[in-house]
Amino acid sequence: MDLSALENDGYQVVPSVIPPEEIPALLQGSVFPVKAEQAGPALLGGGTAKAIADTATFLKEQGKIDQALTDYAPYVDARFVATATATN
Repeated sequence: MDLSALENDGYQVVPSVIPPEEIPALLQGSVFPVKAEQAGPALLGGGTAKAIADTATFLKEQGKIDQALTDYAPYVDARFVATATATN
């Protein structure tokens, strides 16, 4: 695989220490939602903001953070996925 384009863009390319034959097992069970699913209510349409709020509340209760917002929706934006879905 030619990674020179990434290197030319300033990324540092580090070879994986994982043998290629082990990668399918590592990815087993992973879910990669399509654009429409990403923009839907379960993810960027509300689910992600709720998950962030729930995590922040948990971390606050555990004493790991000092404060948590009640709403993270202003920081979760589906417009780029929605635009990409509409144009492709």
